[in-house]
Formats: sequence, C-alpha cells, structure tokens
Amino acid sequence: MDQLTLRMFMKILLRHSLKIVICTVVGLVLALGTTYLLTPQWEVSGLVQYRNQDNVSNRANKVSNRTNDDNNELIARLRTPLMMRSILKDIHLQVTKNNYNKLKKNISLTKVGALVEISVRWDDYDKAIFIAKKMLASVQERDIKNAAPLVDMTKKDILRFAKLKDKMFDTKSNNELSQIGMASLSKPIFNQLLLEEYYKLIYLSENKLRIVTPFSGSPAPVFPDRLLFSALGFLFGLAFALIWVFSSCDIVPYCHQE
Repeated sequence: MDQLTLRMFMKILLRHSLKIVICTVVGLVLALGTTYLLTPQWEVSGLVQYRNQDNVSNRANKVSNRTNDDNNELIARLRTPLMMRSILKDIHLQVTKNNYNKLKKNISLTKVGALVEISVRWDDYDKAIFIAKKMLASVQERDIKNAAPLVDMTKKDILRFAKLKDKMFDTKSNNELSQIGMASLSKPIFNQLLLEEYYKLIYLSENKLRIVTPFSGSPAPVFPDRLLFSALGFLFGLAFALIWVFSSCDIVPYCHQE
C-alpha cells in the first residue's frame, strides 16, 4: 500500500509541524513588514451634479438624455490634459510624463445615475481633498469666465442683479472694495469686474455645478491594507511550508507503518 491516506498525511504534518509554523510566521512577518515600507495612499470621494444650461434649454431632448450629456461633458472636462497639468503645478509637482500618468491613474470618474462620483487616491489625505476640490473649482472658474460678457447688462439683467446685489455686498462692502484697489479702477474695468461677480452669483444660485456629497474619506490609508497583506503572507508561508515538507519527505516509511 503506497498511497497516502489522511492518517499518514496528518502524521507527516505533525512530524514537520515546526517547519510549517516557522515558515508561516516568517511569511506573516515579511508581509506585515512590507506594508510599512510601501507608501500609504488615502482615498477621498464625493458626488457632484452638473447641469449645462445649453442642454437644459434644449427641450427636444429627454431629461435622461440631458443628464447623460451633462455627465459626459463634466467627465470630459475633468480629464483634459490642461486640467491635469494645472493640478500638478498647484500641488508643486513637475509636469512630467510620470507625474501626469500617476495623477490621471489616481483620479476615478464614474457616472452614478444623474450624478458623477469623483474619487481621488493620493499619498497625502489633504492633497487628495485639495485635488478633488481644485478640479471642481477649475470647472466653475472656466464657466464663470465664459459666461461674463464684455458688454453692458440688459434691463432684465439689471433687475435680476438688483435682487442679488445685497448678497454680493454683504461680503464686499464699499470700504473693502476701496481697500483692494477697485475704487481706483476705471469705470469700464470696474463694470467688467462687477459683471463677473454678477455672473458668479447667478452661476452659484442656479447650482450649475453642485456638490451633493462633500469630499471625504477614511482617515486610515486604503493602501496598503495590512489585514489583506497579513492574510496573503500567512497563506504563502503555509503553501511554501507544505511544498517544502512533501517535496523532501519520503512517504514510503509512513505507508509501511499502515
């Protein structure tokens, strides 16, 4: 009888139990130690809603189609090379191919129904939050800049502005305007700045780009996962021990004992 039975298998394991325990513990310690050598990464995510007024005003489209167009437009704008290069400069990294690819890889944009989920993974929690907010701020700034025309406001605009001017001057009184030098500006330039502020208020009041869920994440890094690494180290150590034991062990004596 030269076949290995369950009883013989258990005898072999018991006889070489010390080897198995040592290999398993070594694998566990090495895997756990590796997690302290790897650069930790944090992940933050949030949900945003984007409404393009051109898409909304097109009544020929269905609501679902408009929402899908808005989401596609926002995702495309957040992935532009110009956006990536701007963020790299803001976090004080050189605009190199490696940094560009790293940033692009660590930004995830996913459509979730009528919303877009933005996830950023980075080796610093505060920088991950900053990157996510910077992306949205860049879209807002571009929209406001494109919306503010170099022309005088119409009568309708003036009436609408009259309802919002108190809100604007709550944060910027005449004295504050003088302190930042706006009072000394020429009238056309001052009017242009006023128009930009007006369109900014309109933009914010219409919630063209609205943060539905604020960006947040776990204070603990998502990578490396010490529990996962420890489990893998345990399994690899155990597998190595079993291969070592049964490749070097002669099972014939155990068979004869049966």
